[in-house]
Amino acid sequence: MSGEKAKITVFRYNPEEDESPYYKVYEVPFESGMTVLDTLNYIYENYDGSLAYVYGCRYGFCGSCALKINGKPTLICRELATKEMKIEPLDNFPVVRDLVINREGLEGRIRGIRPFLERVTLPDKEPEVLKPADFKTFRLVSRCVGCFACVSSCPVTSADSYKFPGPSLLTELARYSFDPRDEGDRTTTAYFEGLFYCAGCRKCEEVCPYEISVPELIVEPLREQAVSRNIEPSVVKKLVRHLLSTGNTLYNPKENSLIKKLSPLEEAKDETAKVVFFVGCYVDQDFRLHQVGKSAINILKKNKISVDIPKDQVCCGRPLLESGENKKVEELVRKNVLAIESTGIREVVTVCPGCGLTLKEDYPLIFSRIEGRKPNFEVYDFSEYLLNKVKLDWKKLRKLDLEVTYHDPCHLNRGQGIHEQPRQIINSIPGVKLVEMEEPDRCCAGGVIKAIDSQLAQIIAKRKAEIIKNLNVKTVIAPCPTCILQINQSLKLSKVRGVKVMHLTELLDKAL
Repeated sequence: MSGEKAKITVFRYNPEEDESPYYKVYEVPFESGMTVLDTLNYIYENYDGSLAYVYGCRYGFCGSCALKINGKPTLICRELATKEMKIEPLDNFPVVRDLVINREGLEGRIRGIRPFLERVTLPDKEPEVLKPADFKTFRLVSRCVGCFACVSSCPVTSADSYKFPGPSLLTELARYSFDPRDEGDRTTTAYFEGLFYCAGCRKCEEVCPYEISVPELIVEPLREQAVSRNIEPSVVKKLVRHLLSTGNTLYNPKENSLIKKLSPLEEAKDETAKVVFFVGCYVDQDFRLHQVGKSAINILKKNKISVDIPKDQVCCGRPLLESGENKKVEELVRKNVLAIESTGIREVVTVCPGCGLTLKEDYPLIFSRIEGRKPNFEVYDFSEYLLNKVKLDWKKLRKLDLEVTYHDPCHLNRGQGIHEQPRQIINSIPGVKLVEMEEPDRCCAGGVIKAIDSQLAQIIAKRKAEIIKNLNVKTVIAPCPTCILQINQSLKLSKVRGVKVMHLTELLDKAL
């Protein structure tokens, strides 16, 4: 033993004796390499034999030992202990006692989807020939151990577990839907089990011990199957029709277009570089967000970078991809790639994380499929471009005397892996103090789910409004157009007054 101690704060609750839950602090011997399960076993064996918790295989295969460690769900048999930890039961489940949750509700619902291979026809011959390539997705989703860490973290399940029981159930469905031997109607089952209620925030992937990408591997392919059979919400059909006919997701008049009001080339004085600005539907069409685009252009021009704004750019296609319309997105991809490449500029800047993620992650795959090559340009989020490509003189910025908090958009943080860059920019502006909020990466439900069920989206966003209200700051930086609109609306509905939500471009523009 090294003599070092670990401070462990444990959630305790015995409904037969306690009026309400409480936390108890324990000190246990700490050794490098010990797991969280080791610390709980020490507490149980040496301090309190009444402590209730569950574990099984100790190798991360049974999934029974998932708990929240310092706010993050994880398998405690695999998670290494630290010198200070807070251990709690998973969220979104009833607590039986201490760290034990009641899993029966969700497990019963999973049993209801017939989680076994359904076969009607006999194989053509014996032995049956099965191609390994046909089981590619099946093998990936079959890594799920049913720990329910994803369910504990899901913002939609937290808001309404009846409409969306969580990623784990869809993963179980996918295990059979993507098994070529299965003949059950998994698509209809998935639809009625909340397939179109997934917000696509990727929080489930972040906490999954086996890094299963539920939105990419499961939700989008299942939605594609549903769309091919005309099993989709009517609002999705309407959105798709409108997007394909107008090239834009919003139902605003064309006169609102920021792109039409701007010059095709916003030239900078003493130009040192050029960049293409992919504006995005919301910044282009919603007058409340026009300043986001204008500020981005102003910042670039003041730093001697000319901005090319292709007039032929259309929606990036993100709503189609998230709705399962993978074939219909191809024409949008082709239009945007050719419009950007026609400028001869090889660097593209976005101010919408959804657009940026789509251009970075999906366009190379889709354009290669339809044209046999990748797009000939690099895509940057605005914060990424500023730090990597622009020689900004931070000392010349105007002092603002402002306290702000920061919201991590899902498509920027978990989608593009951009977390520190916006914070670095905020902290570099003189007089601006960044006050971190609780759960800065909690989804605000400003994406496609808002179009599918606006009431559910507002229930999800209400939690974000409460977090902001408790901070008592007057400015929220949210570098995402849809997050700005959603958080603004949520603050208004929650009667939180005097708080301004703005894009990072608007904040930096004020300091120039």
